[in-house]
Amino acid sequence: MQSRFLHYFVTVVDCGSLSLAARRLGVAQPALSQRMHAIESELGVPLLLRSPQGVEMTGAGRVLYRHARSILLQLEEMRSEIHRTSEGITGTVAIGFTPPLAAVFELPFFLEMRKRYPEVKLRIFPSVSGYLDELLINGRLDLAMLPRNEADSNALSIPLAKERLCLVRGKQASQQTALTTEFKSLENLPLVLPSADQALRRLIEKAAERENIKLNILADIDSLSGLLSIVNTGIANTILSSTALVLRPDLPLHSSTITPYIERTVAICPSRASPVTPAAHAAIEVLTELASNLLPTFS
Repeated sequence: MQSRFLHYFVTVVDCGSLSLAARRLGVAQPALSQRMHAIESELGVPLLLRSPQGVEMTGAGRVLYRHARSILLQLEEMRSEIHRTSEGITGTVAIGFTPPLAAVFELPFFLEMRKRYPEVKLRIFPSVSGYLDELLINGRLDLAMLPRNEADSNALSIPLAKERLCLVRGKQASQQTALTTEFKSLENLPLVLPSADQALRRLIEKAAERENIKLNILADIDSLSGLLSIVNTGIANTILSSTALVLRPDLPLHSSTITPYIERTVAICPSRASPVTPAAHAAIEVLTELASNLLPTFS
């Protein structure tokens, strides 16, 4: 069924009269009446009740009207989007980064988007992964770049790189800390970690359960900058990805990779609340290219 015939049907219903609809559409009334009969014949059900007072929809007609309006609206949006794309990608992209990833990506991402897509407006939200997940769910973000545990990933996520967790210690321990640390050796070590509702904490606790050890957690700290400041005092240690250390380059911290490796995936996560727009596709393209240079990848 051609879209213009759906337009004819919707116009007839909106006008409530074949004669009024024919005038609005600029077609002869007999031709419009024949087209309505042809649609009914194609679908095999009556769609309109005709009377001297005008036309009314049958039950089947209401179903067709609802779907026809939706289809016509989508076609109009498609034409507008294609037109905008042909003239250059425009629009707004709301994107979230966890603080460590923001420190690495925010500036190069902004500069590259300005260079390639100057008509795209960026809204950048740095926050913890749990809050970014909420913003994705309610549609306030188009995209987020997040570390993902295997259990938290979904089919829409676009994996970029693997990152391994490290033991981070203060300057007092820097001289004696090796390049790797066995996870079992952390059992009696004082730790400060992100709170229990954070994906990183769940990953660490799962590893502790697997290794059958109990961690000595002094405090839950969701501010990464604050967490690193505490570690710098030497009172406690923490477990983070090496990327997180870029937040406080002023601190003389030392990291060692935990073995067996505890890994998670850095991914671009689109919102499920709305379709990915051309502007969001452009942002994904830029982030994917930047990630190949800015993120380490482990096999």
